[in-house]
Amino acid sequence: GALLPWALDTRTVQGFEYTDIRVGGRRFGGIVPLDPAHGIPPHWMNYVQVGDLDAACARVTAAGGTIGVPPHPLPDGEGRFAVIQDPTGAHVSLLQLATPWPAPGAPAPGEAWWHELLTPEPARAAAFYAAVLGWRAEPAMTMPDGSTYYMFHVGTHT
Repeated sequence: GALLPWALDTRTVQGFEYTDIRVGGRRFGGIVPLDPAHGIPPHWMNYVQVGDLDAACARVTAAGGTIGVPPHPLPDGEGRFAVIQDPTGAHVSLLQLATPWPAPGAPAPGEAWWHELLTPEPARAAAFYAAVLGWRAEPAMTMPDGSTYYMFHVGTHT
């Protein structure tokens, strides 16, 4: 909150504290405690909205990924989510909301805007996300080390 123009609103959800992150009154993220027993460091988790979580999870395993957290309900009947791992080791959450959020417009200052996947196997990851989410990965540039930087596209959005 001191670094960015975030309003933080903490509430109790299913016995633990959950902090909503808002910018300009619009909720766009949250902060949740991480149990050290899980053995993973603090990190950001991206969520990708899907229309059918069960079907998306089936595509994950068919495309060589794994389900780390199987479909699980969100509090207050808001929907369900799952945490998946792609074949290159990256994690992302899939989210099916009871009432889908509209496609975001241009982000306000302080909102998350660019999501970048850092992986040793970009072409393999691109094929996985195409199979699971229908994303198109197009080569956008050659990096200084000679590798290819891909841009994901969904419909007309980059």
